[in-house]
Amino acid sequence: MDTCDLHLLGNCNENDLKLSVQCAARLGYGVLAVGYNCPIQEKPSSEKNKVKLPFAPPALKLDGHTEAAVGVRSKGVKQLSRINIVLSEGSETHKLRQDNVQSYELLAVQPTTEKMFHMACTKLEVDIVCPDMTEKLPFYFKRVAINAAIERGIYFEIPYAPAIRDATMRKNVLSNAMTLITLCRGKNVIITSQAIKPLEIRGPYDVANLGLLFGLTEQESKNAVSTNCRAVLYHAATRRNTIKSVMSLQQVSDLPAQDRWKVRAGQEACSLSIEEDSTEAEETGVLARTNKRRKSKTRSNSGKGEEASSKKMKHAGGGGPASS
Repeated sequence: MDTCDLHLLGNCNENDLKLSVQCAARLGYGVLAVGYNCPIQEKPSSEKNKVKLPFAPPALKLDGHTEAAVGVRSKGVKQLSRINIVLSEGSETHKLRQDNVQSYELLAVQPTTEKMFHMACTKLEVDIVCPDMTEKLPFYFKRVAINAAIERGIYFEIPYAPAIRDATMRKNVLSNAMTLITLCRGKNVIITSQAIKPLEIRGPYDVANLGLLFGLTEQESKNAVSTNCRAVLYHAATRRNTIKSVMSLQQVSDLPAQDRWKVRAGQEACSLSIEEDSTEAEETGVLARTNKRRKSKTRSNSGKGEEASSKKMKHAGGGGPASS
């Protein structure tokens, strides 16, 4: 089972973040996503005071012991970057289209109102919807919005590390998670850590057992840390690398050596199709000219036949009175 942890908090001490990534890699996670929160600020007085979101940072380098432990696995560990944007008004959705936001592999939004939650589920091009499970939500989940998100391939996130830090957070996380899972029937749910320190990270099978406390079945708990997370990655790749989810673009230089033959095969197929189209066009033109000639001959023959028949009728009409 290829497991994933799609939210390790990156807005913390750099040393703690590196230790958290190494701990998660040693616990057996195949994919790790470091999440960075978009800076929340009031309307700045000028452009100078405006805080700009940086582009996605590079992956962290693991130490030798972690690389040796991970090297036993065939696929190793893949690190991704994730951006978390808090949405409270509709005017803030323009942030999602910025180049620095699109540079992150995963795009998650945290709606704070019922209107923004409905918009995130039905209209916005995002990968993950993550309401603040650590507090009592100021709105109720609506089944219509959740069903729309499921149809669009958007997933909901449930964190477990906040439930470890504080008893009040634990109560709110359990309550909100059970309400969400009841409405979505266990579909399109992922469980992440939101860990700040290595001590808050749990193994994938322990996390799957935590899913039973949230109201998931055994299979749904396993999917929440494996299959559903891979679906999020596919959805993110489709959002970033395709044009309206129809056509995927990739540079020829980025293709691996074993796949470059497809380009040559495509070019040869295109040249053959062009030659076939030109040959077919020539044959069509010849047939059209032949049919035109045949039609002209048929018209001339029919015209001659009509003239001959008219002459016979005139001759027959002129000889009738003479015989009488």
